[in-house]
Amino acid sequence: MNLSNKKIFVYGIGRTGASVILSLSRSGAFVYVWDDKTSTWPDELKGISNVEICSPELLNWQEIDMMVKSPGISYDCYAVKKAQKEGVDIVGDIDILFEKEKQSKFIGITGTNGKSTTTALIGHLLTKAGVKNEVGGNFGIPVLSLPSIGEDGVYVLELSSYQLEMMKTASFDVAIFLNLTPDHLDRHGSMENYLNTKKNIFNLQKDDAVRILGVDNKETKQLAIELKKQPQKLYQVSFGKDGADVVMTDEGKLKILNENDDYETILNFYDFENLPGKHNWQNIACAYLATKNFMDKKTFIAGLKEFTGLPHRLEIVHKIKDILFINDSKATNATAANCALSSYKNIYWIAGGLAKEEGAKPCLSELENVRGVFLFGDAQDRFSDELQSHIPVFKCNEMEKAIMEAYTSAKQEGLQNPVVLLSPACASFDQFTSFEHRGDVFANICRELEDTVNESI
Repeated sequence: MNLSNKKIFVYGIGRTGASVILSLSRSGAFVYVWDDKTSTWPDELKGISNVEICSPELLNWQEIDMMVKSPGISYDCYAVKKAQKEGVDIVGDIDILFEKEKQSKFIGITGTNGKSTTTALIGHLLTKAGVKNEVGGNFGIPVLSLPSIGEDGVYVLELSSYQLEMMKTASFDVAIFLNLTPDHLDRHGSMENYLNTKKNIFNLQKDDAVRILGVDNKETKQLAIELKKQPQKLYQVSFGKDGADVVMTDEGKLKILNENDDYETILNFYDFENLPGKHNWQNIACAYLATKNFMDKKTFIAGLKEFTGLPHRLEIVHKIKDILFINDSKATNATAANCALSSYKNIYWIAGGLAKEEGAKPCLSELENVRGVFLFGDAQDRFSDELQSHIPVFKCNEMEKAIMEAYTSAKQEGLQNPVVLLSPACASFDQFTSFEHRGDVFANICRELEDTVNESI
């Protein structure tokens, strides 16, 4: 992609936008930039001679060769509609990276839940095997801030639906689609549109590419029927469903169909306490399939045992005697919370925030191990109505009070190995700036909890 002397409009100067602007300016392009939501100019962009602030209303669109849109910006905004009307190509950072680094290998990971853990795990395993790699995308470092890694290197990229929505040229050597449950429907409009966006990860793959698909959702099961007609190798991954190429059994075994149509046991998931819960079984299975051509099973298992997980995803942040405090702030919808609720016994569940469309009702099937739910934030009244006939409900308004009451209940009941679990099943934006902010606050309160309780006695 020769960008020298091209005039490019970049819309959005957040984390991704800043990386795009720097990359384009270094490639010799003249870059116009704008962001409706901020007047703050990032320090790293100040003083660059071939970068200029210009609103889309004042832009001479006839001179613009290309527009790069940040993923979070809707297609319904004025700038995007104007670009489309003027015939200006709209691209994302994923396609730019692919065009710049075609000599490298690419592994892409998407899905509603689990994609960050799977992405980080694959990168960790490749490093363990001595394979040069860079990890980024929707998780971690913006892709255009990643260094060039040459023909022996592998880019491991987490891809959101917003990034996939823009992708037109990227071709992944290995593409993983973990699962699909309702999310971002305010942006995509329907589950059908959401699915169509997610399955873009399989577009443009070469015939020798690999596809890995979780088939326990009705939508992805139907998608598998379409994909089986195409030449790329397809691995269907399922929790115990007959006919899948890769099966995770109730006993905790990972089994793969071999050339003789027999299932071969690869590993026992219960050997890896650092990745608890059945949702992590799928992450492990997909990571194995994505990396098995880069390493032997011994190296894979050794790397798996050393993986420490990610912050805000079933992260142990504190322990008081035998009471564990688990930060699962990344669980921003009910399906993600269900993964946590099925991973422990004797749970004192802290939930709330800004509710998604489905509310807490999908969690009704996973309440067997929940001793009570301690609610906070905007969703607490709705969640209370949906849960109160099934488990004890405590309205706490604020997360700090929810933690205190959950801890007190766990102490008083004295059950074996109790868990105070933050798994909100909600977005964070009513009281916090991000799920990371919410998780950090939770962790800090938990670590100070003993002193707070002692002071109140």
